[in-house]
Amino acid sequence: MHRQFDPEKEEKVQAAIKAWKEGRAPSLNQAAVMRGVPSSTVRHRAAGRSPHTLLETQPKNQLLTAAQERALSKWIIDLWSHGFPARYDLLRSMASQLGGCKIGKNWVTRFLKRHPELTTVRSRMLEDKRGKANDIEAIIEWFTLFNCLVRKHKILPQNIWNMDEKGFMIGWAKAANVIVPTAHKRQRFCVHDGGRESVTMVECVSATGEHCAPMVIFPGKVHLAGWHEGRDSRDGWYWALSKKGVTNEELALKWLEHCFQPKSAQVAGPSSNRSQRMLILDGHGSHVSTAFIDYCGQQRILLLCLPPHSTHYLQPLDVGLFSHYARAYSDAVSSFCRYGGTGIGKREFIDLIAPVRQAAFTEKAITGGWKGAGLLPFDPLYVLNKIPSFTVADHRDLLDPIVDDLEAHMPAAGAFKTPACERILVSYVNDIRRAIDEILPSPLQHKFDKITKVAEASYAQQQILQATNNELQQALRQQRGRQQAGGRRHLSKARVLADVDIPILVEQAQQRTKQDEQRTMQRVTRSQARLAAAGTATNDTAGAGDTTVQLTPECLTLLALR
Repeated sequence: MHRQFDPEKEEKVQAAIKAWKEGRAPSLNQAAVMRGVPSSTVRHRAAGRSPHTLLETQPKNQLLTAAQERALSKWIIDLWSHGFPARYDLLRSMASQLGGCKIGKNWVTRFLKRHPELTTVRSRMLEDKRGKANDIEAIIEWFTLFNCLVRKHKILPQNIWNMDEKGFMIGWAKAANVIVPTAHKRQRFCVHDGGRESVTMVECVSATGEHCAPMVIFPGKVHLAGWHEGRDSRDGWYWALSKKGVTNEELALKWLEHCFQPKSAQVAGPSSNRSQRMLILDGHGSHVSTAFIDYCGQQRILLLCLPPHSTHYLQPLDVGLFSHYARAYSDAVSSFCRYGGTGIGKREFIDLIAPVRQAAFTEKAITGGWKGAGLLPFDPLYVLNKIPSFTVADHRDLLDPIVDDLEAHMPAAGAFKTPACERILVSYVNDIRRAIDEILPSPLQHKFDKITKVAEASYAQQQILQATNNELQQALRQQRGRQQAGGRRHLSKARVLADVDIPILVEQAQQRTKQDEQRTMQRVTRSQARLAAAGTATNDTAGAGDTTVQLTPECLTLLALR
């Protein structure tokens, strides 16, 4: 046990020293007796020895030094100020790293006693109305924090990013409104593969419409060659494995190092004049590991955590992208099955998800997500007005400090884009119809209308046939790719693979397969020769009445393979 610091005792010691210096006590010993404190303490203090506070008095068995504990306390407060209140396991992890050994189960309790500026709180259930009011206040406070951090660190819109995971069941199509004949409206079932294996896509987008290459997390322990052989390259993609196909602390750090850091640094510009970057994410446990937070600090990446149960309001990926992303993949699964595709596995998922993602992650959709989340342009009321129980009058004091000054950094809207060809056709037809109404008699107008209807119907039918043909060709290419793929041949046991490394690994796997096939054929050839020699000897020695069995080359091959 180390000595506890007693402020009252220290006051008496200082009073005894003062009485001795002023001559009201002939000696330090008598001054100590008059004040009721140990004379040794008074002598030590008079000689210049500082008092030992609880924090500075460190026993030999204490894990961290006083300076380390002060730094740890400041780190916890910094985390809290950015929306990441530290859990016990996170505190233990950081303390173990600082101390260089595993801490005991009661260390956190003792640490909190030594630091009265910190305390432990537990969540509690709220009534429905109180809970909604609390959510609104948390959202307003989060908007205020976001605005203050952007202003304080002068963060540009291109350096503000949002990261989240999206899970897919690779063979499952969502329910949707469908059109059926009126007489058969009970027959409304859509065919899908039914596979429920989960795959996670880790995505990240910026406020100006940029996006990082994704990390695809499959369930499993080994990458198989059949997932990647014969497919197109996926520039910058990373392929990862976990037990259940979801992210964890290790994979989150890998994503940060290999996906987010290179892309966001490229967008931010040269390191000499690069401003700080902000990464907005939810409070998932894998995002607040010690290693994840340390790496962000080293790279000047500012982490900002979203309030609980608010991502459907505040997270750009949830607001503007993920619902369309999931629906488009569901449509792709339905289309795949409609044209005879079966057995959707990881290889089929890779083929289906790439065009879906390319169509979903457009600059317009990404910036629309940031606008829908009220972040850029900065407009908290755009989000708050969607909450039924919100009124400006009830939260005026919280809204007043928020200033809207970020939309000036947003890129200008894009130029008008040419509409699709069929729209141009209809527009031309309408223009011509309006022009000839004034110059042609009614019979000719009637004939023109008939010709127009036939042309429009023919054009529409051609478009349907073209679209159907494109889908069939795509399904055929995917089927051929799967037939040529390497099946369950092991590709790598690495936890994470970059897409650029996949062709090399596939080629190595193919070479191993060819070598295995060559060795197998050599064994078959030798076995065939031995069996053929044995068959010839049997035929030569057989009697006239014996029944001779002639071994065909096919039989010899089967026997050799056995």
